[in-house]
Amino acid sequence: MYFFFPAIAMLLGWGLRGTIGGGPIGALIPGAMVALTLCLLLNRGPSTGFIICLGALGIGIGGHQTYGQTIGLSRVNETYWWGSLGMAVKGAVWGLAGGAVLGLAFVRDKFTNRQIMFAMLAMVAATFVGWAYLDAPRHANFYFSDPVKPRAEIWAGLLLGAVALLSALSVSGDSKVPLRFALWGLLFGGLGFGLGGQLIALGGRLESKLAEDSFWIGFSWWKGMEFSFGFLLGGGLGLAAYFSRDELAEPATSYPELVPKQAPLLPALFMAMILVLTVHRLHFTVPVLFIMVIELAVLTGLVLYSNFFGWHIAITLTTWSFGLDLMRAIGRLLRDEKPVVLSKKLAIFNVFREDPSLTFGEHLLVWWVIVLAITVGTAFAVSANYHAKHTSKKAMLILLTWTSTLVGFLKVSEQSGWDYQKNTYFVCGLFLVSAVLTTVIAASIPEPDDGHDVVESA
Repeated sequence: MYFFFPAIAMLLGWGLRGTIGGGPIGALIPGAMVALTLCLLLNRGPSTGFIICLGALGIGIGGHQTYGQTIGLSRVNETYWWGSLGMAVKGAVWGLAGGAVLGLAFVRDKFTNRQIMFAMLAMVAATFVGWAYLDAPRHANFYFSDPVKPRAEIWAGLLLGAVALLSALSVSGDSKVPLRFALWGLLFGGLGFGLGGQLIALGGRLESKLAEDSFWIGFSWWKGMEFSFGFLLGGGLGLAAYFSRDELAEPATSYPELVPKQAPLLPALFMAMILVLTVHRLHFTVPVLFIMVIELAVLTGLVLYSNFFGWHIAITLTTWSFGLDLMRAIGRLLRDEKPVVLSKKLAIFNVFREDPSLTFGEHLLVWWVIVLAITVGTAFAVSANYHAKHTSKKAMLILLTWTSTLVGFLKVSEQSGWDYQKNTYFVCGLFLVSAVLTTVIAASIPEPDDGHDVVESA
């Protein structure tokens, strides 16, 4: 269970990241989902908001890495081994950094707030140094992209950042659990991306030898890589939790809360939405390559004092981000004058006129209503769940699972013109099966009362 449950959830989350996300913001999806599964398995209580926030952001920072050209190198015989090595290295770094941050979140009680923030600042500084002196020069021994059309890499920066985080924690206190999560993440991240990437490298070679009418011609090897990477990395993090389970019980320590449970729901919801919109806006405004690492440090400082905001960063920010990705996809379809079906079917404008066609703005208005309804509904559900007597991890995992799966279906369907082909059936079918399995497993796990409440202060 500790392997399979987070593996299936992260398989779904990573597949959705490739469909309705991308970059570090898209990687919030698998990060939040795997953290929620582990909190459910470990029966974590009030600290869950902090854990899932750092889980989402910790996995998200690996999304800074570029790997499209690295995969491309593996498709060419002359650079096959270099490209394959690059995929394994980048997957390992992704798992190392994400695992270290997630492991820290689980043992927050072993460190003071000052020690945690020192470790975060060390991570930011080391990431900058690694990027500036190893990645940016594009030295042949460190560069895994195409030198003819160079892309900015940052894997070495993230590697040094993760090592700096673990080093700072080891100096401050007992870093055994963060190190364990980091090493399991490194192993299964390297295997997941290294082996999953072979599906693309070898798939192209296979297609060149098949007849044109073969089923495997045009198969979505890329999605196969995403699903494989998510499954193995999720399983690896689950094993780290399994071998640490005796050390990961909910601590007796209580923490202050900026937004107490008895706070009025609507003002709290308003504050959460302002935070979500601000973080999302700054992410795409500040011109720093490793902006998510900086956001991780800053938001860690906030959620150390507010699990409420941690819940919203992990779930509401994630939902808002993939909702906007859906909007951008619809906008591209409209600009390319391709059919957009759902907004035409749902448009109330047709009730008042005979012309069934919609203008560009009318199409977007319908989709904005859909995206805002999903996001605001999610934010309200997260706030209401937090304010309930016993906050449910299970409900939030199922909410995120089906909200993201629905948006994934909508994007795939609109981009395909609702004309499903074999790859569409493969992708959406695996989305559906994974979402059902995640829901069934989550529903089968008992969720006892938290047992104690946080210490609350205004």
